[in-house]
This record gives sequence, C-alpha cells and structure tokens, in this order.
Amino acid sequence: MKTIKISLIAAAAMTLFGCDGDSNSSNNFSVPTAQLRVTHASADAPKVSILMDGAIVSGLDKVDYSQGSGLLSVDSGDHDLIVRAF
Repeated sequence: MKTIKISLIAAAAMTLFGCDGDSNSSNNFSVPTAQLRVTHASADAPKVSILMDGAIVSGLDKVDYSQGSGLLSVDSGDHDLIVRAF
C-alpha cells in the first residue's frame, strides 16, 4: 500500500508543468501559475482523494481507477500534495 501511495504522489508531481512566464509587461504583479493534471493509474488501489495544502482539490475527491482531471491552474511554487486512499 505504501508503494502505491508513493507512486501516485510521484505521478501527480510529474504532471506539474512550468510556470506561465510569457508576460511581456514589467508591471504585471499577478502570481505565476502552473498546470496540474492528476490521473489515478493504479488498478489495484482503492479510490483516492487528492489534497493540496490541506484542502481537497476541486473534482478530485474519491477518484476511482482510470479517472482523473483535466489541466488545473494552480499558483506556482511549493505545495504539499497528499493522496488519501479510501
């Protein structure tokens, strides 16, 4: 079970894409964003919820095998990702 959790966390972490840093404006004070995509890819694992910084990511509560999300925009930077099995 521990290996499954580690592999799910690694898969979620590998889906983070680079920052949206193509802005040409020097007065742009918006927070850069990153894209996150999560897919439950472990056939023998139970349903999971994905938490980011302690809160369930919208649309990723009790995700079953082969289900996942589209691209989700998140603030770039360090985040705590947790995969909670049910």
